[in-house]
Amino acid sequence: MIETVNDQFSQRLNQELDRVGIPSIARPKRLANLTSKSIPGARKWLVNNSIPRGNDLEKICIEYNLDNTYVLMGVRNKDTSESIENVNVLLQSSVFVKVYEVAKKHGIDIHNPQAISVTNLEKAYKVLMKIASKYPNEELDEDLIITLIQ
Repeated sequence: MIETVNDQFSQRLNQELDRVGIPSIARPKRLANLTSKSIPGARKWLVNNSIPRGNDLEKICIEYNLDNTYVLMGVRNKDTSESIENVNVLLQSSVFVKVYEVAKKHGIDIHNPQAISVTNLEKAYKVLMKIASKYPNEELDEDLIITLIQ
C-alpha cells in the first residue's frame, strides 16, 4: 500500500501526541475542543483523512508543544537549525495552504502519491518556507510552486 501525505501526517501527529502522553482515546475530543471543530472532524486528522488548516495546526502545536515542522513535513526543527520557539507556525500554515490551493488549481492532488512525489513536496516546503521567512509580506509565486512540486 502506498502512503499518502495524509497518512504520513497522521502518523507523525499521533507519534508526537504519544510523545507528550495524550492517550489515543482522548485525542479526538481534546483536538476538537482545542480547535472548536467537531470530534469526527478532529478524528480525521488522526486517521489519515485530512490535515488541519491555518490556525488549527498552530493551536495544536502550541498547546502540546509539538514540533510542527516534523508533524507537517517529517523534518525535525533541529534539522533546519531552528528551535520550536523560532518557528512561525502561522507562516508554515499559510505556505502549506498556498501550495495546496495552487496544486488544486493546476489539477494536482497533493494527497495522491501517484500524482506527486512526497519527496518533491517535502523539498518544496523547505524551499518555500525559506522564501516565505525571508519575505513574509510577499505572496509566493504560483509558477515557482508548480515548478517545485512537479
